[in-house]
Amino acid sequence: MVHGIQNDWFSYGVVLPNTIAHDVFGDGLWILRRAISDRVDWFLTFVNNMKEQKLQTNLEKVSSC
Repeated sequence: MVHGIQNDWFSYGVVLPNTIAHDVFGDGLWILRRAISDRVDWFLTFVNNMKEQKLQTNLEKVSSC
C-alpha cells in the first residue's frame, strides 16, 4: 500500500489510518508538515463518530419504549 513517510516513532497513530483512508477513500497521503493538524482532524473524526453512535443508540432506546 502507498503510505506517507514517517520519520519519527510516534506518528504511526495518524499514518496508519491515513494509509487506509488513502487506499479506500482516496484521501491525500499524510505528510510531516501537516502532522499536528492531521492528528487533530483524526481525533475530531473519532470523537464525532463516537457522539453520533451514542446518539443513534439513545434514539434506538427511546423509540423502543
